[in-house]
This record gives sequence, C-alpha cells and structure tokens, in this order.
Amino acid sequence: MSPWADTPVGTCIRHFARATRARQAENPDLRLAKEISWSSVGKSYVWIWDDAPSRNPTRTLYKVVRDTACAILFMPFDDGHDFKLGPRGQLPQFVRSTTSPMALSAGGSISSAVVYRFDKKTGTYGQYPYACERLSGEKATQVDCETVFD
Repeated sequence: MSPWADTPVGTCIRHFARATRARQAENPDLRLAKEISWSSVGKSYVWIWDDAPSRNPTRTLYKVVRDTACAILFMPFDDGHDFKLGPRGQLPQFVRSTTSPMALSAGGSISSAVVYRFDKKTGTYGQYPYACERLSGEKATQVDCETVFD
C-alpha cells in the first residue's frame, strides 16, 4: 500500500480549533506547532503529527483561514524537513523530507528523501511526491516513491 494512500491533502476541516482539541483529547501524543500567523489576513499554517512513533512520524501541514483548515502537505515517515516560509509568508516551491539513517549490516547507513513540489493552481503540495531518493553515504539514487521506505 502506498504511504500516501490516506493523504488528507485537499481536505478541509471546519471548526478546526474545536476538532483539534477533540483529537488531542483522544490522542495525547498528538502534537501541534504553529508555523506562522498572519493575523492581518487571518491566515496561519499549523503542523500536526502523532509523537508516539519515536522515529519518522507522519506530519501534515494545514493552512488555516479563520476557523477552517485545509491540508496542503502530507509527509509520511518524516524525521526532518527543510520547510521554511519566505520573508512575506510565501510557501517554498520545494520541500525535502528525510528519514533517520538506519545502520546496514554490511556497515554504513541508508535513509530516504522525498521531495514535494508546491502547485500554485491547487495551493497544495499535491497528493503524491515530486521525487524520491535513497541516500547511502554521499550517494543519492532516484527510486520509485512507492518503495522509497522499503
């Protein structure tokens, strides 16, 4: 099954604050982090992830306008990423997500990187990644996104 099969990208939640409080009551490991707030236009970006897995949690970025939030980026198995808003709050064109390196029995380590590209037409990073790589030492090899985490 694709890691992106259950992507929420493109779906919106009305009464976001209330819905989020209810989800946190059900799951105390659910974490929220506000990326930035644009109070003059009533817009902000909020990350939500489940902190229960100690490595590579799945993160979702929501664009919040008033009390409605729409998922714009979904990153399964994200242990780190380079998402950074521009000086005027503009979204980056590309976001790169990486997994924690895993030791190989023959020595060395391997990890994965997934690149998401912002689509100005939809206002999201899409429901599927732009590119995927397997990282081994200094070498990066393009791989099928369906198997990038195998």
